[in-house]
Amino acid sequence: MLYSQAPLYYNTTMLAGKRKKESVGEVNYRTGDERLVKLTDSAAEKVNALLQRQGRPEGVLRVAVTGGGCSGL
Repeated sequence: MLYSQAPLYYNTTMLAGKRKKESVGEVNYRTGDERLVKLTDSAAEKVNALLQRQGRPEGVLRVAVTGGGCSGL
């Protein structure tokens, strides 16, 4: 699955057990060298090897969270 370069973010609020989604017009991107996900050395090596194999040595690791399961999380 391919993702666009500018992901769409939503504000979510729980109201009486139901999730309400509100589309956000402006996205505040983090800049600089913030490390939002920590990888072990072996995990970083594996990611780099996968990127090399795909011919994208300057690529990045993108992480997504998908809802599901019995609790809806």
